[in-house]
Amino acid sequence: MRTLLFILLLAVSGFSSDTRFNTYCNSRFEFCIQYPGSFIAQPESANHDGRTFIAADKKAEIRAFGSLVTEGAGNIARQFATATAGLKITTKTVKDSWFLFSGVDAQGNIVCRKTRTKRLSRSRLTGGTAYQSLMIIYPASQKLLYGSYCELISKWQ
Repeated sequence: MRTLLFILLLAVSGFSSDTRFNTYCNSRFEFCIQYPGSFIAQPESANHDGRTFIAADKKAEIRAFGSLVTEGAGNIARQFATATAGLKITTKTVKDSWFLFSGVDAQGNIVCRKTRTKRLSRSRLTGGTAYQSLMIIYPASQKLLYGSYCELISKWQ
C-alpha cells in the first residue's frame, strides 16, 4: 500500500508524465525508495548501508542510506543537529521518530532530507532499530526540475 501511495505521488509530482522511476531496496535497513530513471545508480556501499544516484549532468544526487541506532548516538533531535550542521535551514519538522528539512549548503545547493527510525524485523542481525534516510542535493538553478522530489521525500513512509 505504501509503495502504491508513493507511486501515485510520483504521478502527480512535477516530473513529466514520461519520467520513468526505478526502485532501490536496501535489505540491510529494510526500506525502498523510488528515484528518477534518468539518475545513474552508483554501486551500493561496501557495508550495504545505502546507495547514491547521480543525475546525468552530474549536478544533482539522491542518497538513500541507513545506520544503526546505537547507544550513545543520541535521539532524533541529535541526529537532526548533526545532519543540518553547516546548512542554512529554510524549513524543518522534528518529531519523536523522524525529521524532515530543506536548506542550502555552503555551495548554494538545495538539500532536502527525511530521516526516520524503524524497528528492524531482523533485529538479531542488525541491532534492533535503524535510522533510514532519503535526501536529494541539487543546484538552486535546478529547483524547477527537482523541487517536486523534495515533496516526495516529505511523503516517504
